[in-house]
Amino acid sequence: MNIDYLCIGHVCQDIIKKGYALGGSASYCSIAATFLGKKAGILTSHSDNFQFLPAFQDIAIHNIKAEQTTIFENVYHSTHRTQYLFERAETILLKDLPPTLNNVGLVHLAPIADEVDFAFKNAFHSDTIIAATPQGWMRQWDEKTREVSPKVMDWSLLNGIDILILSDEDIAGYEHLFPKIIEQTKIVVMTRGGQPATVYFDKKQLDFPVYPAEIVDPTGAGDTFATGFLVKYLATKDIGQAMAYGHVVASFCIEEKGLEGLKNLEKVEERFKEYLEKVGRK
Repeated sequence: MNIDYLCIGHVCQDIIKKGYALGGSASYCSIAATFLGKKAGILTSHSDNFQFLPAFQDIAIHNIKAEQTTIFENVYHSTHRTQYLFERAETILLKDLPPTLNNVGLVHLAPIADEVDFAFKNAFHSDTIIAATPQGWMRQWDEKTREVSPKVMDWSLLNGIDILILSDEDIAGYEHLFPKIIEQTKIVVMTRGGQPATVYFDKKQLDFPVYPAEIVDPTGAGDTFATGFLVKYLATKDIGQAMAYGHVVASFCIEEKGLEGLKNLEKVEERFKEYLEKVGRK
């Protein structure tokens, strides 16, 4: 099985007024990677009631069958949201990794409900890039109310991960731990919504502004930024190009609902070239 970009994490269904919407970092990232020309795969867990399999027709899915598919609900207030985790599929363990998936260029650990075993970071060939978006490792939930809340993470568990991509919201309240995070990982990217994102590597710190775009729907922007960064870094090993591509890919996500804009690769490359010309190659 020839896969360039392997996501490990739950696909999920988010409760909305009219039923369900597709959710999960592994979902958005694998679909975006496919649109960007990569052969994507997912190691995940869901039940037979998962409604969105047709969206993955071009993606190799290895599923650990579960009694329930992971289900979230987001309740939005004036200044914040409350999140609930009503169902959770199976934890994804190293023993679940089939031999057909252990020889890939890039592995993206993409937990959403503390479901991804940290042992995966040491399970692949030495030249495989191991990346992580850690939000799901930083969540806990009340067993009665199912309300999700932040939890303190043992950042030493990140040792061995090559690229960490997270947002300022992910570590809100724990900013004092950020120096330790940088110590554990070769490359750390911090996104800040509409503000410039910062990359930390080799004791350097560089800021990259977002690509200006009208926000129609910000859902998945962080995931698509991560995918854009990782796809370009996999191809070039150039951090400046990767940051630029991440911002450009995210701009297509927020301009409309869904990821359809990424299907026009010619337009993506035009915008990427424009970004490099305006911002310069760092």
